[in-house]
Amino acid sequence: MNKKIIYLDYAATTPPAPEVVEQMTLGLSQIWGNASSEHILGHAAHRHIDEALSVVAKFLNVEQSTLTLTSGATESINLALKGVMRAQRKKHIIAITTEHKATLNTVQALVKEGYQATFLAPNDAGQITKEMVEAAITDETAIITSLWVNNETGEIYDIEGFSEVARRHKILLHVDATQAMPHFKPDFSWVDLASFTAHKIYGPKGIGVLYQRDFPKIPMVPVIDGAKTELGHHVGTLANHQIMGLARAVQLLPGHYATEHQQSEARLAALLDHLAPYGVTRNGKEARLTPAIINLHVPHIYGETLMAAVSQLCFSRGSACNSDETLPSHVLTELGYDAKHARESVRISLGRYLLAFDFQRALNDLGTAIAQLQHIARGERCATVLPVVHQKGSDIHLKLLNPQDFTPTHTFTLDRNDVVIGLSIQHDGTKVTDLSIKLQATPFILWFMNEAAAYLRGNELIAWENFRMTDVMETKNAPQNELRLVMVIEKFIRESGQSLSA
Repeated sequence: MNKKIIYLDYAATTPPAPEVVEQMTLGLSQIWGNASSEHILGHAAHRHIDEALSVVAKFLNVEQSTLTLTSGATESINLALKGVMRAQRKKHIIAITTEHKATLNTVQALVKEGYQATFLAPNDAGQITKEMVEAAITDETAIITSLWVNNETGEIYDIEGFSEVARRHKILLHVDATQAMPHFKPDFSWVDLASFTAHKIYGPKGIGVLYQRDFPKIPMVPVIDGAKTELGHHVGTLANHQIMGLARAVQLLPGHYATEHQQSEARLAALLDHLAPYGVTRNGKEARLTPAIINLHVPHIYGETLMAAVSQLCFSRGSACNSDETLPSHVLTELGYDAKHARESVRISLGRYLLAFDFQRALNDLGTAIAQLQHIARGERCATVLPVVHQKGSDIHLKLLNPQDFTPTHTFTLDRNDVVIGLSIQHDGTKVTDLSIKLQATPFILWFMNEAAAYLRGNELIAWENFRMTDVMETKNAPQNELRLVMVIEKFIRESGQSLSA
């Protein structure tokens, strides 16, 4: 029987609140007119959108005219940084190395256009201080850009301090408030420009906001050309239902901030306490962290392997925008953690609709999986069968790796950045009577070694010397980097077999 899916990835996206869905349904079914049309349906749409924007402006304590509607935070960031820099005489921008890729890639695109950028790396305490920002300012600096809350670690940056520096030097400050909005009400009076998106605050995907201070007016060059509407400075036809959903999501925030913060603090403490026996710690160093975004280091287990072992739990290895990459998190490596530590890390993020019963079950499932994967990493016997999903709909049972305790006669080790394998072998001179495997690897390599163990256990030594499973692996649609690693492992096993026969 399939277990219930438990969502622990609220920093990636949030489920739309029922009240938001209701409001969006109204927008789709009844308020579907073009807000720019000069007839009764257009007037109705215009009125609802105007009211929605008024709700957002009131929450942020800003004028409605300062809000620009976009497709999301990425477009807002592009509009803010490219729009400002292309309108400036000055050519220098200050950013932070632990930024979301939406900002980093935008700044790098500006560098290709001939602009200069300084990327500030965290200090030994894992922090960016206002003194570091001030030291990076030159006569050519036009804008400083920063996250308000880091999407991977939950670090809360010193935006008030950055604002003090920016205003003293008469430099613009842009802030990505995407991960701040779900957890506390950001004070936009400290900033000149701010970006956020609706889908991180239980609203719809496909809509975001750029706030830009209106006095004194900030010179900006349009990034997208087209017919501009009166409402929200939007280029093109307004999406009534999305705007209405955004406003309803914003409207709900104040009623949840305090209770969600308290709940997240309690659950953070419970999570760390439950996983402490396995050596699990929180990444983030000495920074001020929100309790709802929790980056965990899980020793001896790759993040993707832990995710595969508890596939009914939805969490991530880091930013959803980078989760398909095999490289370790740039945020963690910039904080001073080595690549191995970063690869052994996962992000759990808490939110509004996570039930107490489900959270407790998630703790239990995580503890069980971590214990068993660490047993495998140490070459110890697994107490129970552990299913690992290496591809859609395909499970393996890792109990085959170490079915019983025995005294090995030979041990071989392969230790690389991308895999650690230890083979403990018992043989009678003709065949291998038993073996156990110490293994830290990706889900696919776990599956491969499980197949290899089943084939090699009890087989003649000659089978080890001629061991090859690459052809079988190719039928499993393995990524090319995994197939290359399989070839390395095959060679390691063949050489081990040759040593046994010598």
